[in-house]
Formats: sequence, C-alpha cells, structure tokens
Amino acid sequence: MAGCGFTLLRAYEITGVPAFLERAPQVAVALLGMADDRDDRLVWPIPTDFSSTLAGLFHYGFAHGVAGMPCATGGCSPRTRS
Repeated sequence: MAGCGFTLLRAYEITGVPAFLERAPQVAVALLGMADDRDDRLVWPIPTDFSSTLAGLFHYGFAHGVAGMPCATGGCSPRTRS
C-alpha cells in the first residue's frame, strides 16, 4: 500500500492532476491504521489471516517493511497539508 501512496504523489507531481493528490491522505490513514506497536516500535505485519506462510511476519525493508511506510505517510503532509 505504501507503493500506492508513493505512486499517487509522484503522479500528481508529474501531471498536476488534483485527484492524485486528493487520494494520497486516504492511503496514509490506511497505512497508519495497519501499524502495530511492538515493544515501542511501529511495524506493519502481514495480516495473520493472510493465506501465506508469511502471515503474521513483518519486514524492515523499504518495499514491504517499516522503512517505506513512514516515507509514504510522511510524504503526504507537505503536499496535502494534512
């Protein structure tokens, strides 16, 4: 989902189409709602009901883990003022 947020922001930067920018805060809110506090650290686990051996795990990487989420959510604020 973080990739969706990045894509919306980048699409707005390239095209100037307001609809891309208007949708980005919804993605940020959804991402923040998916966060889990583990030992005073935010992580974004793969849902436990996801049909995969990876269910319940979380990653630290940028594409699927905690590194990319703050960038995607933080990227909304300066552009959308939200």
